[in-house]
Amino acid sequence: MSRRLRVALALALLVPSLAFAQEPKKTAATLEAAATAAYDGKRWVEAREAYGDLLRDFAKDLPKPKKDVITKRLGEIEAMLGTLHIVVNEADADVHVDGAPVGKTPLSKPITLTTGPHRVRVTKAGFVPFEQAPNVAARGAAHLNVTLEKDTRKSRISVKERANEPVRVLVDGVDMGPAPWSGEVDPGEHEIAVQSPSSKAAPEKVSLKAGESRDLVLSATSTTATIKVSVVDGKGLIRIDDKVVGEGVWSGTLPAGKHRLTVSREGFDPFEEEITLAEKDTVSRSITLNLPQTVKTGKIQEQADALDGLYGGVGLTGLAMPGGNGNDVQLSCEKNTPKSCQSSTPMGAGLSGFVGYHWDPVGLELFLLGLYDQTKPSATYDQNPLNLNSDPARTESFAIHRAGGTGALRARVTFQTKAIRFIGAAGVGLSYRGAFLKRDVSTPTGLKDTHVPDSITYTAPALTLDLGVGYRLGRPTTLYLTFSLLGESPRAFNQDTKVAPDPGRALGAEGKLPVAITTPAYQVASGAQIYTGLSLGIMFGP
Repeated sequence: MSRRLRVALALALLVPSLAFAQEPKKTAATLEAAATAAYDGKRWVEAREAYGDLLRDFAKDLPKPKKDVITKRLGEIEAMLGTLHIVVNEADADVHVDGAPVGKTPLSKPITLTTGPHRVRVTKAGFVPFEQAPNVAARGAAHLNVTLEKDTRKSRISVKERANEPVRVLVDGVDMGPAPWSGEVDPGEHEIAVQSPSSKAAPEKVSLKAGESRDLVLSATSTTATIKVSVVDGKGLIRIDDKVVGEGVWSGTLPAGKHRLTVSREGFDPFEEEITLAEKDTVSRSITLNLPQTVKTGKIQEQADALDGLYGGVGLTGLAMPGGNGNDVQLSCEKNTPKSCQSSTPMGAGLSGFVGYHWDPVGLELFLLGLYDQTKPSATYDQNPLNLNSDPARTESFAIHRAGGTGALRARVTFQTKAIRFIGAAGVGLSYRGAFLKRDVSTPTGLKDTHVPDSITYTAPALTLDLGVGYRLGRPTTLYLTFSLLGESPRAFNQDTKVAPDPGRALGAEGKLPVAITTPAYQVASGAQIYTGLSLGIMFGP
C-alpha cells in the first residue's frame, strides 16, 4: 500500500471520530442531573424540557419510583407555566421577551413562560418600537396582537461652511438656499454638499434616524482658475464668452470649465480660441493679431441714416410779443391819450410736443403747445381842467394774463449729417385761450380802487413756424434749439375780446368821500398776436 493511500485512509477514519467526539452523548444520568439542577434553581421551563426528554428517551430504563418522582415534578412545573402567542402585523420584526431575543416575526410557535407579567419589545427599522407587559396565567394561553406603526418623525440637519464662505447648500442635489442652512429632512441617508460659482466641497453622506438632529460643517475649496490674456502690441478688444473684459491686456479669475476667448481689432483678422480651465489652474495667453490676406482698396462709403419712420419730441419754449397784444391800454398809449404811459411787452412760456411720420426728407406731424403769457402796462392821467366832474388825476396799473393751448397740423423738413440735424417745421391750426384783467387805480390824495372783471375766452386761427438745428446724441436721439414763431388772430371769428364794463365803480379811502371812476369795457387783445422766441427740446427718431 502506498504512503499517499495510507494517509487518506487514516484521515477518513479520523474525521468521523472527531465529529462524534464534539457532540457529547445524552444519557439518562446527564438528563436527570440537568433536570434536577433546573428544578432546584426554579428554572421551570428548562426543568420541564429536561424531564420531558428524560421520560421520552429513557422511560424503559428508569425504575418506577423515579418515574413517579419525575411525573409528580412535571405536574408541579406545569402549574407554574403558561404560553404566550405573539402576532405582529409586520414581518421580519425582532421580538424580545424580558430582554432576551426569541426570534423574528412571524414566530413559529407560542412562547412558554412562567406565570406573571413579562416585558415584550418588538422593533423594526422605520417603525415606532412596541413595548408591553402581558400577564401569563398558569396552564393558560395568553395572546398579544402587536401593530407596528410607521415612524413619521422628521430628521433635522444644520449645514454651514467652515470659513463662512458665500455658498449654497445642496441636499440630495436640490438647492436649499445659502449657508448657513437648517431644515427638516426625511429619515434615512442623504447627500449633503455646498457650492458657489467659485468654490465647492466634496459631497458628504449622512444617515439620520427619525427625530435625530445633526450639525454638519463643510469646507469649500476654490473651483476657479486664473487667466491672463495680452495682445502683443497692446491693442485689441478682449472678450470672454462674448463679454468685453478689457482692451490690450486683461487678467482675472474664471470658473473652471470651457470658455470662449476672442480678440478683435479694426483692420485685423479676429482671433478666437476655446480654452479649458482646470480648478486652481493658472493660464497665460499672448496673442498676435494678423493683417488680413486680402486688403480692399477704394473709397469706403458709409451707409446713410434713413430718415424714414415714426418720430416725436418735447420742448420748452420761451416767447415774447414785440408788437404787444393790442389791449386798450397799449392802444391809448399809442394815441398819447394819457399824461404818461409805461408799456409792457407780453412775455410767455410754454411746453410743446409733437409726433409724426417721416418720409425722407419730409414728415407730417401733429403739434401741441400749452402757453401762458402776461403783460403789465400802466398809465397816468390828469383831471380835465374844463370839466371838474371828470375822473380825478390818477395812475391806472393793469395786469392782463392769458393761458391756453394751440394745436396744429404741420409739415417738417429734415436734413442731417453724422452729427448735425437741420430742422424746419410749419403748419396751421387753432388756439384756444382764456384771459382775465386786473386794474388798480390810485390818486395822489390816497383814493384807491381794484377792479377784477370776469374772465373771457376766445378761439383763434393759428400759424406756427420752427427753424433750428440739432445735435445728434445717437442715431435715434437729437437735442435741438429752434427759433419759434406763433401767430394768431383773436378777432378772426368776430369774437368779443372785451371784459365787461362796471359803471358803478368808485375810488375810496377810510374817512374820505368816494369819487366815481369811469370803468369801461377793456379790450384785452386785438389784432395779430405774434409770439417769437426760442425752443429747447429733445427729439426721438426717425
